[in-house]
Amino acid sequence: MAPRVVIASTTLANFVRPLLLLLLLFLLFMEAVTDQRASSSKISLNSELSASKHPSYWTSGSGRFAFGFYPEQGGFRVGIWLQTKPNKTVVWTANRDEPPVSADSRLVLSNEAGLVLTSGGSDHSSGRFRLRHQSDGNLVLYPVQTPTDSGNAYWESNVLRGGPQRLSLSNNGSLLIVNNRNDSDVVFQMSVATNRSEELVYRATMDADGFFRLYSYNFKSGDDGGRSTMVKKWPITEDPCIVKGLCGLNAYCESSSSVAANVGTGVRSHLCHCPLGFNLTDLDNSSGGCVKNFTGGCPGVATKSIYLLENIDWLDNSYSDPPASTQDECLSLCLGDPYCEVAYFDGEECRKQSLPLRYGKVVNGTRSATLVKLYNVTQIVSRIKKPWHLRRNSVILGVAIGTFAVALLCLAAAVLVCHRSRRRRRVLLRGVNFEYQGDASLRSFSYAELARATHGFKEELGKGAFGAVYKGLLLPSNTVGREKAIAVKRLEKLVGEGEREFLSEIRSIGRTHHRNLVRLLGVCSEAQTRLLVYDYMSNGSLDQYLFNAAKHRLGWNERVRIALDVARGILYLHEYCEPHIIHCDIKPQNILIDDSWTAKISDFGLAKLLTPDQTKTFTDVRGTRGYLAPEWYKNATVSVKADVYSFGVVLLEIICCRRNLEVDDVPEDEIILSDWVYKCFRTGQLAKILKREEQEEEGEVDKRGLERMVYVALWCIQDEPALRPPIKSVVSMLEGSSEVPLPPIPTS
Repeated sequence: MAPRVVIASTTLANFVRPLLLLLLLFLLFMEAVTDQRASSSKISLNSELSASKHPSYWTSGSGRFAFGFYPEQGGFRVGIWLQTKPNKTVVWTANRDEPPVSADSRLVLSNEAGLVLTSGGSDHSSGRFRLRHQSDGNLVLYPVQTPTDSGNAYWESNVLRGGPQRLSLSNNGSLLIVNNRNDSDVVFQMSVATNRSEELVYRATMDADGFFRLYSYNFKSGDDGGRSTMVKKWPITEDPCIVKGLCGLNAYCESSSSVAANVGTGVRSHLCHCPLGFNLTDLDNSSGGCVKNFTGGCPGVATKSIYLLENIDWLDNSYSDPPASTQDECLSLCLGDPYCEVAYFDGEECRKQSLPLRYGKVVNGTRSATLVKLYNVTQIVSRIKKPWHLRRNSVILGVAIGTFAVALLCLAAAVLVCHRSRRRRRVLLRGVNFEYQGDASLRSFSYAELARATHGFKEELGKGAFGAVYKGLLLPSNTVGREKAIAVKRLEKLVGEGEREFLSEIRSIGRTHHRNLVRLLGVCSEAQTRLLVYDYMSNGSLDQYLFNAAKHRLGWNERVRIALDVARGILYLHEYCEPHIIHCDIKPQNILIDDSWTAKISDFGLAKLLTPDQTKTFTDVRGTRGYLAPEWYKNATVSVKADVYSFGVVLLEIICCRRNLEVDDVPEDEIILSDWVYKCFRTGQLAKILKREEQEEEGEVDKRGLERMVYVALWCIQDEPALRPPIKSVVSMLEGSSEVPLPPIPTS
């Protein structure tokens, strides 16, 4: 029986597993220097180390490493360290998150029990970052408590190669990603120049400040006293503010040119700032983020103001990107939106965001402006009466202001009446029986202009229940601009549902601006002609990539990202639009892909608008069979949960790359997708639902990510609307920021 290491202590429980012991023994006797020496050290069974005033330890054959007890925080730790002077360099610590052991602890090499080993670095505090070697082969660094998607990564190796690999630090200081089955198969390498005549030991650390660093220790030849020179070989970056999440939520980072106090790092120091209206979450931790010191305003007791921050860059986590050409216009759009807490304008684009803000950093020389809404509580008016002359002046001032306000109101009413009269006259002159409540951001097109743009409606992109969609090209309004590709939807039914669809689309899309919704650019209404003009989506619809084998098949990570895009688009419709919108027809054909492979929801023709005090509505059956929630067939009230059901069906199709109902060339128990997925979930065989090549390629799909996606989908397709999670919870679960409970049996 192989010997094991045991810790006996009055305050520490039994801790090790045999597999990790092999790693420990390997580290104890490894030859970590270029001039390797033959080792004659042997540790006999029942050998013992103790924690005391002079703690004992075992040394490696090279004499450069030691294993045993070392003092820390009034107690003792068990670990491995490099024998450097004047201070040892700890490279591994057992149970680093547990309290130090007491002075009467001892370490025994025996056959009986085990010891749990927990890897750690020389900084034993819990860091704010984690290093993840992903299944696609990329080595990525993320802040803790953030979803593992590319938007939250601040450094990655960009290997983009599937299969099982591991991280390795070689004796010559090279950081390698190698194939698990073949160490000579190097996928990625970062090397440093070395002098073969020197006796060097390398150490790589992922420090608590988020930096991944490589150090070399140069031991003088023939010196066994432990004297060495430490040199920092490289960090990932010299600018600390590039590290995402360094200052926490709602805070921004400002780097300094002064050298940090940490000797040998050579990186610049930084300061974390809270915007006006925010305080540090923890006064003793400037990197812990900031929280609001105000609450939302109430009529009569609070006034709204704006705090301007310039040259600050934030994570683009906007829920809406409305068109705005100036900073003032962007600010006005935010002030008119009760959900907008922050407006960001970079000189070209306007972004409306909700708190919290993430990854703020000072970027000098930019034109960016961050506008934060503040609510300042007004002072309570004193109940003590003022002197008569002051009260008289107040009365006079009040009467004057009231008179002016009444006059202004009358003038505004007169202007409004004239404007409506002129508009009605224009409509009648055109012979159009249609009242369009226009949106300032929408452009009015003529039929002739769109006929030219589409070359007589020549290239058809697709055809739906209410008309066809054509590709067009708008010419620039000046010689400087560029041509713009558009999609023109031509409604063919002029009465009934066609007319209702046109009104519905204009009212809903005209008010929506979000990165995951197809943007309506303008309208054409001439006589009996109804045309809608959209942004052109160059990569077509999602169904072509899920169900068409001849098309480029989407990889797992692409499908996960697209699912999140769709969920975020629905979240905007359900919670951030005023009034809230039920899409009613979420399906792959209505999910379009732009040239950057961002998914956008299209076709709001069946959207049912909700008034602010309404959460459910009775309506005719709308949508596409296979994606309709059960309540559509029961003549029951329909809520936003109908879209959640449809999304659940689409999510299963995204996971499995097949339709929700297939009768050709599939076994009988796999015809209905939801039933088959639940069966695989219940039997622990979820890998069977993946594409064949993903089943065969080990490591291609993250198993925990697959489980999370399936669990969310099964929750969404529950027959009872109350059991389905709101779309906000769906987004949170897909991002990995909240747990997903085990789903019940699908009831539909």
